[in-house]
Amino acid sequence: MAIQRIGGNMLESNLTRSANLAFQTDLIYLDISNDRVGIRTDSPGNFALDVNGNTRIQGNQTITGDLEVQGTTTTINTTNTTVEDPLLLLNSSASTGNDSGIMINRTGSNNAVFYWDEDNTTFKIVTSTSDATSTEVIDTAFANFQMNDLTVNSVATDGLNISDNTITSTRSNDDINLVPSGTGAVNVNGAKITNLANTPTADTDAANKKYVDDQLSAISPSTISQGNSNVTVSDSGAGSITMTADGITQVTVDATSVDIGNFTFSGNKITQTASNANYEMDNSGSGNFVFIGTTGIILPKGTTAERPTAQEGVIRYNTDTSKYEVSQDGSTWTALRTEQTAREIIKDVFTGDGSTTSFQLTTTPADADNVIVYIDGVMQEPVYNYTITGNVLAFDGTAPGDSSVESPHIGARVVVIQGLAEAV
Repeated sequence: MAIQRIGGNMLESNLTRSANLAFQTDLIYLDISNDRVGIRTDSPGNFALDVNGNTRIQGNQTITGDLEVQGTTTTINTTNTTVEDPLLLLNSSASTGNDSGIMINRTGSNNAVFYWDEDNTTFKIVTSTSDATSTEVIDTAFANFQMNDLTVNSVATDGLNISDNTITSTRSNDDINLVPSGTGAVNVNGAKITNLANTPTADTDAANKKYVDDQLSAISPSTISQGNSNVTVSDSGAGSITMTADGITQVTVDATSVDIGNFTFSGNKITQTASNANYEMDNSGSGNFVFIGTTGIILPKGTTAERPTAQEGVIRYNTDTSKYEVSQDGSTWTALRTEQTAREIIKDVFTGDGSTTSFQLTTTPADADNVIVYIDGVMQEPVYNYTITGNVLAFDGTAPGDSSVESPHIGARVVVIQGLAEAV
């Protein structure tokens, strides 16, 4: 339908109106009496422009008054949002019990939330399965937080509370540990450490000044007393440490090896370092050298060829003879008899025939001196009257100047007694 010309009087009468004007009932409604315009509504509310339905405004817009959004969700699809207000008010309805904060949506992962936990009256930085419609944030884990400087009145962890300049353990009897990484150290920057316990109980415990002063005051020119703790004397330079006294009753040295004069102390071994020198222990008084214990003393041992130079009183164990041996005169060695056993006395009896000079004995004596020989009750003397070779006793008249062979006369009773002695 073509637009027809409207006469001036008619146009003026319609533009200057005292009654309401509607287009398509409510498409556009002019509320003349209240100076209101309604779009899609014939009952404009208390607004100069009341639009019923979705609205799109293209181009830059400036709102000089307040902006109030009464819907449940406001979505702003912008790249950058600038807010001039110095304070943002959340939970403006002041609903009691609501958690309130800023939530960051993370597709495929738990959301990140910085919020006020109403139940615990605490700010938290967490990850959460809750979404923006929730009134209570469900924590899944605490999130890491990095910053440069932090100034707070009090900080609490699972085991510590830091309030002002005081660090307190929150669990009973817990240690407070300062653990540098790697080879780092705990550096107090030259400041003093105060209020240490009066008495350290372990080697690694620090001691306060009073405890150290008390220990030093117990030291006199003749006495050093350290109770249950150690006394350490060290020389870090090229000098030496000298201890001079009439007698030192006990010295404990905690070291792998210590050299004193010609002696080296290492573990449980004392080594005399001077070549071929005697190892001397001198008791200048009347006391004895006493070995205390229930075990034994192991003497030096070696073969006959390894014997040292004989000296009066030296004793050793001979591994060739399996006997202990001593030097009594400073030149020869004598084996010691370590046990005595009962011996069997054997008596051989022979009858002389006036010509037989050799008789075979029951055993083999070690030496002619180990037997006693009688002829008709008269004792015979070894070497002079008889000799023994193996187990054969021979009367041969070997006395000096006597070359005749003597034989027991006919019917003579020859008695030979063996087993009374054994040559060493």
